[in-house]
Amino acid sequence: LAEELSALGRHLDSIRLRLTEGERVTDPIDIAAPEASSALDTQAAEAAMSRRLSQGELLPSAEYVARRGISRQALSKALAAQRVFYVEVGGQRCVPAFFLDAQLERRQLEAVCKALGELPGPAKLQFFTTPKASLEGLTPLQALAQGLASRVRVAAAGFAQR
Repeated sequence: LAEELSALGRHLDSIRLRLTEGERVTDPIDIAAPEASSALDTQAAEAAMSRRLSQGELLPSAEYVARRGISRQALSKALAAQRVFYVEVGGQRCVPAFFLDAQLERRQLEAVCKALGELPGPAKLQFFTTPKASLEGLTPLQALAQGLASRVRVAAAGFAQR
């Protein structure tokens, strides 16, 4: 049962990701056999991440390190401390470009990232880029840019609890 629930959770996460990417989702969720559609969901998620990489929303870790002006060791420490996260695209680790956005206070962004805890990178990316009712329809990135850091941290803690 735990495996089936886990597979269903991955299926739902994939659908959420596809929806945030603006893809149309018309297939019903097949609860009896979620693994049958999980290969398609995985392909859709990988395509969405590849699109984000090609559009510059994700940066290969080497490019992130170069643009940020830090060492690979510094990035490794930030990843270990959960101040930054990555997603894998085509076997390479990619860091969201919003970590370099001058409109965002880095310490606030890193505090939110820490509040998300052990969630996988794609789930963290979804959190940051999806509008939240608790933030009056803003994405957490938009809310951070507007100075709503404490509200974003609360939303992150709630998101991590689900």
